[in-house]
Amino acid sequence: MSRGPRGARRAGSRGGGAQGGSPGPRRCRREFCEADDRWEAGCAFLGLGDGAGWDLLGGMLDRDWRKRPSVADCLAHPFLTGKSLAPP
Repeated sequence: MSRGPRGARRAGSRGGGAQGGSPGPRRCRREFCEADDRWEAGCAFLGLGDGAGWDLLGGMLDRDWRKRPSVADCLAHPFLTGKSLAPP
């Protein structure tokens, strides 16, 4: 992280993420979970319903707090309502 005068953090100085040429944050989280056998059941659970759980988790963990879903949005998400598991 780069620092400005007097050691203060400068806005936008965080590296990585989709803009930095490395894999996007959602992909990194999924790879981290799948790399450890202890997380196997959790990874499978989040992958139910075309990965709806990964979509919800990724949104809730977005680095930019302004892009994170509200509590109402989370509770209405298809992964939590079960709509992502309903047959077509």
